[in-house]
Amino acid sequence: MSPTTRARARKGEGDQLRRDILAAAEELLTVEGSADAVSVRAIAEQVGVTSPAIYMHWKHKDDIFTEVCSIRFAEFSSRVMANVQGEGPVLDRLAEVARAYMAFAEEHPEQYRVLFMQPVSAVPDGAPPTAGAMAFQMVVGVLEAAVAEQEMRELDPVTTAAALFAAIHGAASLVVDRHEDIPVPEPAALVEAVIDVSFHGIAAGPAKP
Repeated sequence: MSPTTRARARKGEGDQLRRDILAAAEELLTVEGSADAVSVRAIAEQVGVTSPAIYMHWKHKDDIFTEVCSIRFAEFSSRVMANVQGEGPVLDRLAEVARAYMAFAEEHPEQYRVLFMQPVSAVPDGAPPTAGAMAFQMVVGVLEAAVAEQEMRELDPVTTAAALFAAIHGAASLVVDRHEDIPVPEPAALVEAVIDVSFHGIAAGPAKP
């Protein structure tokens, strides 16, 4: 059975069509597990429009999925910022950021893959920051607060944030693309190990006399 053809959008209905296209793209992304496996034609058929109607809103297919995943990440970011700006020890808040980041990767692996595991071209001047840049700046801000409140020794916040971001992103990537030859623990256990190692290290304490 061929899909029902959608009637031409009337004036003022373009925004609704755009939302419908994004919803269809996300649904197909979740089903197929990869943006590469979803064609513009498939998205168009899902919505009931022609492919040219989609290209009126986006120049490239990748732009559709970047917007889909950025919307989802913005929702995640708002939850994370509530933890960052909350009360309590700064490092406890940083740990909550790591847990939320891992939860996002576990709950939305396809979106995570599009946002964080594909090459990113140079961002044009004046363009909004990418999801990766926003996540990184969140971590930098928490570390700056930790240094200011003397909860962390005076390390460079940007370099330290890069190291911590590498640790949690690496862990999340293992969850998103599980490798049969690596015994990856459950996400909750893995993120707690990352937090413990990142905050406390793995060196043994001083020898007892």
